[in-house]
Amino acid sequence: SSRILHYAVGILCSALVAGLATAPFIIYHFSQFASYGLLANILAEPLVTVLIMPSAVLAILLMPFGLDGAAFQLMQWGVAAIIGISHWVGSLPQAHLYIAPPTPWGLGILAFGGVWLCLWQSWLRWFGMFGVIGGLLTILLFVSPDILVSGKGNQVTFNTPDHSWIWVIGRSQNFESEQWMERLGISEYKKFRPEIHSDSLTCDKQSCRALIKNKKILLIKDPSAPKDCSNVD
Repeated sequence: SSRILHYAVGILCSALVAGLATAPFIIYHFSQFASYGLLANILAEPLVTVLIMPSAVLAILLMPFGLDGAAFQLMQWGVAAIIGISHWVGSLPQAHLYIAPPTPWGLGILAFGGVWLCLWQSWLRWFGMFGVIGGLLTILLFVSPDILVSGKGNQVTFNTPDHSWIWVIGRSQNFESEQWMERLGISEYKKFRPEIHSDSLTCDKQSCRALIKNKKILLIKDPSAPKDCSNVD
């Protein structure tokens, strides 16, 4: 029983360390934090250790004799089980938290602090916490953009004064819009409603006019339509 307990504690500790070490980089690149990442790792680790990796080794040993099929089948079952675990954990309430990313230099400071914590063996290692905490605090420096325009100019979303993102040009459900949502840390785009957003945004079939930090912006929907650039900055 003590051996099983030590094994369980080992899985818990390794999953916790791996989660903490990779979380800042995941937040930086995807602006998301997996709330139940530790749970997913705890459930998946025994499958990897007991089923998937031994099956992979066995398959390599049997491959010269053409007997690797059964081993790969066992490996497939293990991988399918892990995929099922990930889908289940991802469906739990608040499984993904949207978090503003740290600055690039903040991520570097955080990584340096983490390396310092790992390399030093004396009490000096705890100075690395200054780097870790300082890097995380740069999340507070994140400034949300006022407007996002795709490279081709055919997709535009607008940040209103109440910090809700309004999709004004193009389709709001595609790969690029999803990437923007992840980066902005939002779960959805709001629909333009004239009765609510008329103070900062007005739209018709040809264009939209936005007021951004006292700057008047003209957003063209139809490039072939006549353009009235008067009274814009």
